[in-house]
Amino acid sequence: MNPFQSMFPFGEDAQKWMKAAQSNDIHKFVNGVLENSMPAGFAHMGGLAAPATPREKNLNESVFDTHDHVYIKIPVHPSDSLEELKIYHKSYQLMIEGFPKPGDLHTITLPALVKKKGAVARYSDEELQIRLPKKVDTQYSEINVKRD
Repeated sequence: MNPFQSMFPFGEDAQKWMKAAQSNDIHKFVNGVLENSMPAGFAHMGGLAAPATPREKNLNESVFDTHDHVYIKIPVHPSDSLEELKIYHKSYQLMIEGFPKPGDLHTITLPALVKKKGAVARYSDEELQIRLPKKVDTQYSEINVKRD
């Protein structure tokens, strides 16, 4: 007999249910309880909505980084318009709005943290090239090694 059996506040039925339930069922149950207990619209702000599906590379972008910069290259077809193109970035994401069609919004996760200033976007040879300077993290903490 399990010594902690008497400390478990639920009966054997709950234990049987936990063993038989799939993690997806538990996830749905917890989300349902939380959505019912919170005000309308609040659940989506806290990330209780269904998990996002992996985003397809519909821009055919290539992202790579060097020691100093992160580069994003996006092929541009001659029929695509760059008139309504707007590019924003956070320290870990790049957002492209209004490309290839007006109203489109694409988010690209960057492989490294980047600085707020110093980004450059250039269009040449049917390719949009974006260069973002990397943010250097110089906060080091020393770890002492103890000898036994």
